[in-house]
Amino acid sequence: MPKISSYPIVETVSPDDLLVMTEVGAAGKPTKNVKISSIVGTVPNQQAVQNVRVSLSPNQIRLLGSAPQVLVPSPGTGKYIRLISVDWNFTAGDVVFDASTFNIQFTDTSTDPSTTDVVATSPFGTQSAASVFQYSPANTYNLITDTSLDIGLNTNLLNGNGSLIVYVSYQIITL
Repeated sequence: MPKISSYPIVETVSPDDLLVMTEVGAAGKPTKNVKISSIVGTVPNQQAVQNVRVSLSPNQIRLLGSAPQVLVPSPGTGKYIRLISVDWNFTAGDVVFDASTFNIQFTDTSTDPSTTDVVATSPFGTQSAASVFQYSPANTYNLITDTSLDIGLNTNLLNGNGSLIVYVSYQIITL
């Protein structure tokens, strides 16, 4: 029998693919094949770190004061988003954006509109070149269940044509 390391790597995993496992509850602990689809629901992964990438056009950026963009949708009743980090990749355009502060915020739609800022900063830098920034959230902020994570501005911008990509790492926590 060849070494496991000599087998080819599976590039795309299918629910019908098989894994080798040991059935520890059976006499003799037999080794068996099992379909991936048959074990998916048995592995708890609610607290797995998830990542999302959101691209914002110049027009979306200018209108963030009145139309915040959802970064992570509401996880549902009894759950909240645990923010791990936010990375920004700003690409400058030929027209400079008005100075403003971006807010990464939890928006509680049940109280019209209550927000809890967790990151407040300007990712624009000098606006003469591409800028990459990384931010960790504040150590303390109010956790609001069943609430989305949004990006917004205090006011709409009149000028600017760069673009922004926001990368968010987070977990969904059940209370």
